[in-house]
Amino acid sequence: MIVIFGRKQLIQSDSILDDIYLNISEYQILNTQQEMLDFYTFKKYILSITDSSGIVKGLNDQQVFDLINFSEELTGRARVQAQNLLCFFEGLCESPVVIFDSESKSMQQNFSPKTEMIFESLDDVRIIPNPNRGAFIVELSEHSEIKTLEVFSIDGKILNFKSEKLSNSSSRIQVETPVKGLYWLIVNTVKGINYSTKFVIK
Repeated sequence: MIVIFGRKQLIQSDSILDDIYLNISEYQILNTQQEMLDFYTFKKYILSITDSSGIVKGLNDQQVFDLINFSEELTGRARVQAQNLLCFFEGLCESPVVIFDSESKSMQQNFSPKTEMIFESLDDVRIIPNPNRGAFIVELSEHSEIKTLEVFSIDGKILNFKSEKLSNSSSRIQVETPVKGLYWLIVNTVKGINYSTKFVIK
């Protein structure tokens, strides 16, 4: 891929880099503060799910969902430890991040679907329940109409599934031969707006 910068963008980029260099201590402090805040948030959460001995013996569906969010949104050690818990308890270990290729109907390694497609807020799409055992309902906001649905494993393999239309904005999905893991759901709408979200099969 070739990236072309105009003169204005080059000047702006050079100026930003100079600013970072001149204020490197401040940038480091801000990054450290964010990591410490995230670590505090994560540890407080972990304390809320441990038993009286301070041990996490297992994860329920809501806790799996929470940890997936932590593993994507937090920084530093908090993010790594959330990923480790998901790997240890649920077998949801780090895999190549992938990108959806709408022409070849496959995923490609090294990118996230979010970088390739145009997405609305994930608040507009829900998977119920999540985690699930391969059967779930996908719902969009009322103003959206589902055109097609696609399910991929996290490493880019297409999954076969059966779908039943419940309304213009919702469908029931049954993944064929479900296997425990983390998956992508790609929703294409009639208006050409695309949604991508993750779900867990337990």
